[in-house]
Amino acid sequence: MAVPDRGADRVYMYQVRDAKHVEQIRTVTLLPGTGPRHIVFSQVSKEKTLMFLVSELDNTVNVFSLESDTVSHHGKQPDLNRTLRITHLQRASTLDDSSKRTKPNNVDLASELSVSHDKRFLYVSNRNTESVDKVDTIAVYSLDEYSKKPLQFLGLNSTYGKIPRHFSLSPDARNEFLAVANQVTNDLFILKRDFRTGFLDGIVGNYSFGKLDLTTRVGPMAVIWD
Repeated sequence: MAVPDRGADRVYMYQVRDAKHVEQIRTVTLLPGTGPRHIVFSQVSKEKTLMFLVSELDNTVNVFSLESDTVSHHGKQPDLNRTLRITHLQRASTLDDSSKRTKPNNVDLASELSVSHDKRFLYVSNRNTESVDKVDTIAVYSLDEYSKKPLQFLGLNSTYGKIPRHFSLSPDARNEFLAVANQVTNDLFILKRDFRTGFLDGIVGNYSFGKLDLTTRVGPMAVIWD
């Protein structure tokens, strides 16, 4: 289990031994001003898992390899405190095809991330806090789990609204749709996903929860498929 600490620029790693025993086994220290926000995992093998961390202050995705001994001893779980190896593989910008970090007072704030079921693409939403007229974006990356640099930036897709705090891929095998909740414009858009290219092809549905109100930000905070 991993817990990002936005203020401390750290990720705390835990081993869950059972329902009553949770042990902290590692601390991943990030660069100052990173602002870690959300994490997703992608299992490569029994011994290896990739961890993707999106950070909202420097607008990056950091990729880590987690490797450990999976052999149990006398019926007990492997001791990850002894065997877990964490390797930083890559840092990628959520805004363009680079590894650049932004300053903490940047007008952009990365938010959510998700990996497609086929493990070929990763998505990250970006919130631009500077202009209401400028729609926000979802960054699209190709993913190669066996590469030393697993992510390759492909481009940006529109969210058709402002401040996408959260988005969600549809649960079908091909993740045919992506639903994004725009907080400030108070709306929800369902976008068609091309499972071959990873890009979002267009709007297949949308819903407004009310008028735009920049003073309250009472719009949708998350969207979950049933």
